[in-house]
Amino acid sequence: MNIYEVCDNRNIGLMAKFMRALQAIYDIHVIKKQIIVINWSKIPYYYDASYGENVWEYFFEQPSKVNIDKKSTVIQVGEQHYGYPDCNNQSRMDQLQSVAHNNIKVKNNVTSIVDDFYNANMRGKRVLGVHKRGCAMYSPDVSKFRIWKGHGRNYVLTVDDYFRKIDEFIINFDCVLLITDESLSLNHFRKQYGRALIHYDEALLSDANCEEIYLDVGRSSPYKIGEDVLVECILLSKCDKIICTQSNVSMASYGFSSLRYSDVYYIDKHIKMI
Repeated sequence: MNIYEVCDNRNIGLMAKFMRALQAIYDIHVIKKQIIVINWSKIPYYYDASYGENVWEYFFEQPSKVNIDKKSTVIQVGEQHYGYPDCNNQSRMDQLQSVAHNNIKVKNNVTSIVDDFYNANMRGKRVLGVHKRGCAMYSPDVSKFRIWKGHGRNYVLTVDDYFRKIDEFIINFDCVLLITDESLSLNHFRKQYGRALIHYDEALLSDANCEEIYLDVGRSSPYKIGEDVLVECILLSKCDKIICTQSNVSMASYGFSSLRYSDVYYIDKHIKMI
């Protein structure tokens, strides 16, 4: 029996790893009809020995139910072969949404948190979801953040750009769910939207030094920051419309969701990403 083991122990964001794994599942399991397991062994940003060796299994069931034994032929494949999907490609995004719906099972330790928050704050409401990247995306001017374009950076978006787009839609919604990874954005949004803003306050956030969360508070809580981003990603997927930038978190949210492609507005889509 051949078993394809997709391996990746590099230090990149959890949802970046997830989107690569999703494409591997599509290629190996859906198209080629092969058995596949995901191995994120000891990835430093999220590894906590008390939860086991394989970080994938902290949060997800394996896409194939299989036991690897001496009779198995294990074929290792690197996730880096799958790159990142293009969120501007609707057919590809819809394809990966189908893969997620049919092959990804999130474990109960995450779904129970999602369900509790959803029932307490979102059920019965029309919710506008917003993913506002912070931390490494910020410039020294805290009202702006930077978008990567290849190896160069251009300062192109401000908090007010988000507010203007939110204000175009907010009349049709009961509240705004904010997903972010640092406290500065949360403070800006709370000041702007007050009680209309909801946020998963159990999530760890980076503070005003604007470092990536896994280089900041995440150093002492590797499991927690992985759990947080997945919880927030799934909560975002349960919104009725999403405003976001082109990121793996927003693409994964679309994968988990039942939204139409037109229900996701990429605020930076006009920027040519190279």
